Amino acid sequence: PTGTAGNINLFGSILILLAPFPLMLIRKGKQIQNNVFVFCFILILTAALLSGSLAVFVALGVMLLSLAGIFLFTYRRTILNQKQINFRAAVLSFLPIIVILAPITWAMLNFDHNDKPHEKLNSVTERALVWRKTAEIIQENPLSGCSPAGWKYKILEKGMTGQTATFGTTYFAQPHNDFLWILAESGIPSGLAYIGVIVLLFYFSIRNYLSEKETEKKIRFLLLSATILCWTVISSVSFPLERMDHLLVFSGIAVLILSAKYPHTYKIKTFTWIGISFLSLLILVFTLFRFQSEIHLSKMRVAKQTGKWEKVIQESKEAEGRFFTTDYVSSTPLAWYRGIAWFQSGNYRNSLDEFLEARKISPWHPHVLNNLGSAFVVNGKSDSAIVYYQRAIALFPDFPDPYLNLSRIYIANGDSVGSLALLKNYPLAGRKRDKIILDELEIQK
Repeated sequence: PTGTAGNINLFGSILILLAPFPLMLIRKGKQIQNNVFVFCFILILTAALLSGSLAVFVALGVMLLSLAGIFLFTYRRTILNQKQINFRAAVLSFLPIIVILAPITWAMLNFDHNDKPHEKLNSVTERALVWRKTAEIIQENPLSGCSPAGWKYKILEKGMTGQTATFGTTYFAQPHNDFLWILAESGIPSGLAYIGVIVLLFYFSIRNYLSEKETEKKIRFLLLSATILCWTVISSVSFPLERMDHLLVFSGIAVLILSAKYPHTYKIKTFTWIGISFLSLLILVFTLFRFQSEIHLSKMRVAKQTGKWEKVIQESKEAEGRFFTTDYVSSTPLAWYRGIAWFQSGNYRNSLDEFLEARKISPWHPHVLNNLGSAFVVNGKSDSAIVYYQRAIALFPDFPDPYLNLSRIYIANGDSVGSLALLKNYPLAGRKRDKIILDELEIQK
């Protein structure tokens, strides 16, 4: 089950982040109310575990190991002063995350797929390959990154041999690791800032836990510490930053922790209120425009599935804006959809123009490269088409469409030998899509 999250990992992760909150509401002397809260905790935890998300199990394991460190130092108050207790408890309780996640991350970043480059990967090895390519992106632009929202375009440049994306059907929108995602798109300074926020929140929560005298408050901060640990683990293997519900939970955790550090209320000046109001209004306006674009995007997808090409063109233009140029689900430019619609309508000139526009947005997208080549063919520019077909094959060697299209150009040019050689070079690996190539080989033979 995924609920409305649309992703089993995100469904499990939001539940595990919410699980401690019912326990925070437990109060002395309110037995019935407390029983309800405990029941809610058990229900949420059970649903999270039933999701089967590996991130959830790892987060729980790391959380339990880390919290054990807190108790080890709780009973050493007579030996260490308060600051030493705060610091050492925080370090020891955070240590399992480093011990467990560091070698896993290192192994995945150094994963080598060259020995069997065209063998289909499982979810773990596929993610490892994505992480390794993300590390290459970080090395290219360590300080500024590749630009916000640029990872999903840049990763295609690295090629997708053996991955799901290489078949031209599924594409990554993020590397399934928020730390690598920020480092790749915004640079090392931003990545360190994000890590710093998490570390400080965890330290403050541990400090509040050790300094509090009331049992209820101690439990509250202990649970908040556990939630921060869960967030760290989940951010290492998933993408909670992409989802608003996860961000709201994280913001709530930060408020609860910092409100204890800064308990005094301050009078906000008029100028500050004006700034906050203006920023809120700006966010609201942007959200409304984004929402309208997503409505038109949904209508465009339906029109494409039903072959209503005029509707596809209309809805894609309505959806497109300065900050909305791509189908965020498939990382495909909206101009590509218009190119397909014009092509199917027989307007090959407009189709070529739209595919060229799509190439500006996503220059390494397999379908953009392949369909751009086809648009050049029908516009009488086969030489240009060959360039894009060859580029698509180089980046996505398991994607059969450019092989078929390029082989037909060779046939049209009288080069049947070259056509057969090209098709024989296709990396057959027993996949369903291989049948397309096999059938074409039989025909040409």
